[in-house]
Amino acid sequence: MISKPDPDAPLSLLVALALVVTLAVINLAGLTARTPFTSVDNLSKFGYDFNDFRRAARNLLAGEDPWSEIRFVTPPLSAVIAVPFAEVHPRNARSIFFAVNAACLTLGVFLYKSALFPAHREPRLTFALLMAALFSYPVAFLLHRGNIDGLVFLLVAFGIRLSSSPPGVWRDVLAAVAFAVAVNLKLYPVVILLPICIAHRWRLAGSTLASAVVVAALTPGLWQAYLGHLQSRLEIFHLQENASLLNTLIPILVLPNHLTLNLRFLYDLEALTIIAGALYAMLLIMSAALDLRLARRPNAPNFAVLATFYLPFMVMVPRLAYHYVLVHLHASVVLVHWLQTRAHRSVRAYVVSMSVGVVLSQTQAMALYLVTGNPLAHFIPGTGVLLLVVAGLLLRFKMAGNPQLQPT
Repeated sequence: MISKPDPDAPLSLLVALALVVTLAVINLAGLTARTPFTSVDNLSKFGYDFNDFRRAARNLLAGEDPWSEIRFVTPPLSAVIAVPFAEVHPRNARSIFFAVNAACLTLGVFLYKSALFPAHREPRLTFALLMAALFSYPVAFLLHRGNIDGLVFLLVAFGIRLSSSPPGVWRDVLAAVAFAVAVNLKLYPVVILLPICIAHRWRLAGSTLASAVVVAALTPGLWQAYLGHLQSRLEIFHLQENASLLNTLIPILVLPNHLTLNLRFLYDLEALTIIAGALYAMLLIMSAALDLRLARRPNAPNFAVLATFYLPFMVMVPRLAYHYVLVHLHASVVLVHWLQTRAHRSVRAYVVSMSVGVVLSQTQAMALYLVTGNPLAHFIPGTGVLLLVVAGLLLRFKMAGNPQLQPT
């Protein structure tokens, strides 16, 4: 077992290199076929999502229903934080929020690095993280559309960084507030409560729940309207830009000729949703059971490592999980580096498989689709998330059977 980080560990660099090579190959294929393409669906949609937040904020200020904007489907707090931009010129507002999103992503990545490597500079990992972000499809997608997942990424990273330090009342309170605000902006970060409970951080868990209730109470009359609109939005499911587990299972469970590119299906979508939900629950329960067993050991890793294993579960929730939420998996680049520098060689194959999953999750799916015209390109990022989850489960299953394999 390796006792300290190895500066020559290459997996994080290979992840970044694979993303660079993938984009280069797609570019070469596009030039050869003389097929115009972009990394995102439509360049004219710059700030497309952020415009929805601005309009929702303006409706909120006017005393109207924020969800009268049909594309606005996030919780009430997301409209509140857009209020400062409500009266700003749309072009200026989009540009400002682009910079804010980029800053949030950059700071968040380094918070994860600091959480897993608090005493090591790891310059190669720093370089790998920057390169991976530059050539990541979810990052480009998020910055282009202007959704708020960059802010959510930063809040979750901040909470995990504080929680990985020695426990303290104020650290737990600040981490809880960060997690609570993240949940009130986008519901999916609620998954973070599971590793908190597995680690027996009861004060942090209680503080997070209490903070989430307090934050939600700031907009009490809006939640009923939000939940009503969320149900109607769930009915509009489509293949493109979707990273949910449901979307990943479709090419496995249904013959490709049953898919339609007008974004509707010729079969029972509700039945597939149930299958995806059952598989999601099974994977989550298995993960929790293994981590509970590993957490009882004296050499259990710190909370940041445990929490990072659960980030893929946040981004694969059926059905509203679009490719930009996969920015959270840049934390998995740090996790892969941490595992490679500490895990026993007999489990390296699982760590490599996790690395492949990270690469697939960040692959330029839209560019590949525009070059090849093959709709299966849309399933690549979600497949990477599933591979990351399964490889992580097998890794911990192996470690659960042999205490000597567990890294610290």
